[in-house]
Amino acid sequence: MERSTRKTAARAKVASAFLTILAQQPFSSIRVTSVASNCQMSNQAFYRLYSNKYVLAIEVLSEQLESCITVSGNNATFRDLTLVILTIIKNNPRVYGNLLRDDEGVKLLPAILTK
Repeated sequence: MERSTRKTAARAKVASAFLTILAQQPFSSIRVTSVASNCQMSNQAFYRLYSNKYVLAIEVLSEQLESCITVSGNNATFRDLTLVILTIIKNNPRVYGNLLRDDEGVKLLPAILTK
């Protein structure tokens, strides 16, 4: 397997583990060690992919919300985009609930939404 393909697969594994954990607990309670062990990798392997849990959260959640452009198309109106974003949040209530109920998680919202 090509190096970039392995890295992409590892990032997908970490993203999935992160979202699973975020659905279960507040963002401030999440530790890198938990994410790494959930996807059966070392902390060192995690840190080769992401510098910390904040960078991970911003990347994963902004990519999830960015998919609204793909779904809505390039000519989507603000209303169209807003409806898709709200649908993503509605379909992931525990993830976004745990993010929004947590002071540390709320502080990430500007970075998530602007990325």
